[in-house]
Amino acid sequence: MGSARGFDVVKGYVDTDCGQIHYRRCGQGMPSVLLLHAAPQSSSMFSSALKRFAARGLHAIAVDLPNCGESSRSPVELKIADVAEIVLQAIQGLRFANTIDVIGHQTGATVALQIASELPQLVRRVVLWGVPMLGFMERGDVLREEPPDYDGDLEGTVASFLDKRYPNPVPWQLKVRTLIDMLQTYERRPWLTRAMAVVDHEGLLRSLPMPVLCLAGDSEPFQKATMKAALLCKNGKYVNLGPAGSDVVDEIPDDYVAEVFAFLMQPDEGERASWSIQSDVVPQEGGRKMSAAAGVGGAVGMGGNHAHRQGSLPSNLGGGGGGGGGEGEGEGEGEGEGEGVVMGARHRRGMGCGCQGMGMRGGRRVRRREGCSRGCSEGRAGCSSMGDCTTDGWPH
Repeated sequence: MGSARGFDVVKGYVDTDCGQIHYRRCGQGMPSVLLLHAAPQSSSMFSSALKRFAARGLHAIAVDLPNCGESSRSPVELKIADVAEIVLQAIQGLRFANTIDVIGHQTGATVALQIASELPQLVRRVVLWGVPMLGFMERGDVLREEPPDYDGDLEGTVASFLDKRYPNPVPWQLKVRTLIDMLQTYERRPWLTRAMAVVDHEGLLRSLPMPVLCLAGDSEPFQKATMKAALLCKNGKYVNLGPAGSDVVDEIPDDYVAEVFAFLMQPDEGERASWSIQSDVVPQEGGRKMSAAAGVGGAVGMGGNHAHRQGSLPSNLGGGGGGGGGEGEGEGEGEGEGEGVVMGARHRRGMGCGCQGMGMRGGRRVRRREGCSRGCSEGRAGCSSMGDCTTDGWPH
């Protein structure tokens, strides 16, 4: 194992239908690992882990979830399914290659479950720390949480947050970082946890076909729920990391990364198909440039077996046109309209679903695996339709 020294964490932004998503990335290896933080924190919680994964030869990327960290703010509360959809748009723009491994921490674990359940052909393995399956009373407390009173007793608000978050002494640097993350959520602080509270975690866990590692420590608030989560998975495993708690990445970063890395490097049973994402900017006729939607083999968008969530995202966050059918032709015109077939199930076009099938590209018929999705004037996320959809009269 190489030393984490000498590996720089690069920061940047990627465009989505919810504005810009901020990310941190480190390393150039394979496979790619996506890390999803807890709320109300940001990708900064994974800074030390990113370098350690890179030192082991992985390409690690952590994103700030919408309304967190330095990512854009949504004008309305988002459901976890919406958050997952926006994260998928972000990874399209980040040029992930082949399948990805997803690591989620508490609320980020819920987002990871949503992505893995909807797109099992994209996600190779899942790692969950502190699965937040709430009891009835806990759920009620979360749903009743009010935004912080920044106009009133700001000092009291800050002190209350830190006392609740850190009942035991911790390094001041950790307190400052976590406090900054909390303050950056502004009045949206409860949004992500409220969205998490109403998710059917048990259903998502039971649906996962891939290997799942469930981690917790003795100080983790969701330790018992995480142990239960491992039992609900078809191929789940629970590992206890001693006295560690919610700040495990800061408390025992080497042990945490070593455990996760060992799990990710275990050989898979049989070969999995290679799915690639493309995020090229494709010149269109007439001099315009439009983003090409990413096709992760069979599907990239949260189209899967679900209709695009009309009314869930605000109008400026609506998904772009989707893909043609797996065995047939696409019919849609963008903005979530029309239907296609993904893995045998009909669905409304979501976020540029990139379904498999035959289509036209440059006057020749190609399969979707060749990345034949083209930008569509009706959908920002990119219409992958190979049916009647046209851009400036050019069929694609």
